[in-house]
Amino acid sequence: MLFLTFLSLLLLSECESMSPGKYSSLPEKLKTKDKDDNHGGIKMGIVSKFCDDGKISLDVDLKDSTIGYKCKQAINHVNQVPFYDISSDEEEDPPIHVCLPENITYNKDIPTSGSHRPLWPKYGEYMYLPPQRWLHSLEHGAAVFLYHPCANKANISYFKRIALVA
Repeated sequence: MLFLTFLSLLLLSECESMSPGKYSSLPEKLKTKDKDDNHGGIKMGIVSKFCDDGKISLDVDLKDSTIGYKCKQAINHVNQVPFYDISSDEEEDPPIHVCLPENITYNKDIPTSGSHRPLWPKYGEYMYLPPQRWLHSLEHGAAVFLYHPCANKANISYFKRIALVA
């Protein structure tokens, strides 16, 4: 399980795409009127019980969070090889906004683009935050830091200090 430190740094899957009429029953205030919209026709940042209010059906995205957040093995030592090496030179998946309770799946363990929820998370540090939320923030220039619960605590503290200064 990975922990997430999500910080307000202005740095910087194949998911189901929006089919015509898929969200036709949504209130008009939730729909974009732009025919060139690349977010699936759903406006971002609008709290609505009809799509995403940050409260209802959260279990859809939190199903992977039941694994736990405590390290169950020896602490990793400094300078070990990372578990993942992700590069961003691949083609990006479209940033489609998907309403709850529709499931969003990704074809990678750590997605760097793709479908996500219309509401983004508040900037801060989380024990767990599903990619369906933090991908929206990546789209708008945020930096997301993921680390394993068994990572060396001194390294995590050092990393957090660097992130907060930037």
